[in-house]
Amino acid sequence: MADIPFKTIENPFIYDLFQELNPRYAPLSRTTLSDRLLDQEVVRVSQSIEKELDSSDHLTLSKDLSFNIIELKIILYLH
Repeated sequence: MADIPFKTIENPFIYDLFQELNPRYAPLSRTTLSDRLLDQEVVRVSQSIEKELDSSDHLTLSKDLSFNIIELKIILYLH
């Protein structure tokens, strides 16, 4: 991840630069990334976790509570 904000990528000058470099390239919109791709990633990670849990003989859960940058709670469950 490059941590480049969408505001930068959606700038018309940046878009024109991409088009000059490769006219067939079409950057993904924030809607595509936040909806479809994020949903696909959640499914992929969930399936991976389920597969790992199914193959485990023993399970120990641990809980960690913290807050993100906008003060929303983040609860991490570790096994």
